[in-house]
Amino acid sequence: MRKIKYIVVHHTASGEETTLEDVSLWHKARGFSRVSGTNAGYHYLIEASPKPTIRLGRSPDRTGAHARGFNSGSIGCAIVGSFEDGSVPSPEQYRLAVQLVADLSRQHPEAAIKGHSELGSTQCPGIDMVAFRQAVQECLQCHR
Repeated sequence: MRKIKYIVVHHTASGEETTLEDVSLWHKARGFSRVSGTNAGYHYLIEASPKPTIRLGRSPDRTGAHARGFNSGSIGCAIVGSFEDGSVPSPEQYRLAVQLVADLSRQHPEAAIKGHSELGSTQCPGIDMVAFRQAVQECLQCHR
C-alpha cells in the first residue's frame, strides 16, 4: 500500500455534465497512462448530473496524475464543475465530497487535506478549503 501524505481536492473546471469518461479522454490527450481501466488522473470523481455520484477513477493503490510533485503520496478527489468564479458545488456534491474525504481520512489519518491550489500554482478547486476541512472534521466527529 502506498504511503498517503495528502488527500487533494480538485474541481474539473468544466460543466456539470462532465463524466469520468470525459475526464479520462482529456487526460489521455495530455498523455496520462491508462491505469485501472481509465486514463483519469484522479482517484475519485464526484459527478454532478444527472444525480451526484462518486465514481472511482484510478485505483487508490496506484499513483495518480493530478498534483505535479505530490502524486506519489496523494489521493486525488475531483468535484465536477468550475468554482473559480464564486460558483459552488451543489449541496449534494459537496456532501458527497465531504463524506468521501472523511472516509479517506479515516483510512489515512496522517494525511493532510489540501486543495490543489495549496500545492501548486492554480485556482483549483475554487472552494473555501478552510470551510471544507471544517465540514470534514464535523463529519468525522459525527461518525465516531
